[in-house]
Amino acid sequence: KKIEKNKKQLEVLGDGNQKKSYVTNYMLANAMIKIIEKTKNLKQKIILLNVGNNDGISVKEITKLFLKFNNSNTKAKFTGGKGGWKGDVILMNLDIKKIKKMGWKPTKTSKECIIESIRKNKSVE
Repeated sequence: KKIEKNKKQLEVLGDGNQKKSYVTNYMLANAMIKIIEKTKNLKQKIILLNVGNNDGISVKEITKLFLKFNNSNTKAKFTGGKGGWKGDVILMNLDIKKIKKMGWKPTKTSKECIIESIRKNKSVE
């Protein structure tokens, strides 16, 4: 939506070095199904698990991909600072060993997940 307001410049919060792990909705749904299958007979009611990826991607990389896949000549303007907003996680490196032991693993990299999301959102517009 920001890019629709100003086609010359896209404001991106933070310095762009924030790095996080991403999965697709489909991957998340498959993880949830695997968790249900593996825990349905357990007496333990609460199980803490991370669902994430083996890698991460930076906000700078995501911004470049977004502009590339939208064939945009728009320039990115990073607002600066380590985090984009109060409470922003600068580096998210999830430990997914527990869910991998249950038989689930990421089927795409974080970059592939972002590209899929950009393409799907582009086709929705």
